[in-house]
Amino acid sequence: MIKCLRVKSMLNFKIDELSVWEKLQKTTEPIIMYGTGNGADKVIDIFEKLDIKLSGITASSGFVRERFFRGFPVKPLEYFEENYNVFTVVITFGTSIPDVMNNIFNIAKKHRVLVPCVPVIGTEILDRKFLAEHEKEINFAYTLLADDFSKKIYEGY
Repeated sequence: MIKCLRVKSMLNFKIDELSVWEKLQKTTEPIIMYGTGNGADKVIDIFEKLDIKLSGITASSGFVRERFFRGFPVKPLEYFEENYNVFTVVITFGTSIPDVMNNIFNIAKKHRVLVPCVPVIGTEILDRKFLAEHEKEINFAYTLLADDFSKKIYEGY
């Protein structure tokens, strides 16, 4: 399942699982990044701050080519499947393209897939520390939502 931090109750504010960043810090599996755009840059910067080791980078077949990204050769996913028994794939881009989504779902059938939440602007990351520091603002924003659908979407994020 692909998700960010979950909050049990917005008003009681309890985090009930490890963040993606905490999971990545704890893993002993090689970490393979899928994507080479702005999101990948942000994720690599955060990896460096959190001392998370990146083992390689992959991309969709049309984007692999003979090239490097942030010092890593961009390899097809099959390369990592041939060289590692088990690894974690970190998705570093957003998409709504059906073929790309299907590819991600197929990867998730074979490998552990994580999708970190990265800021669109700024440098703060959505982690346990951020949630604790902004608990009042997060809960206040929740109280401003008028309908159950909006609250469900907010809680999911």
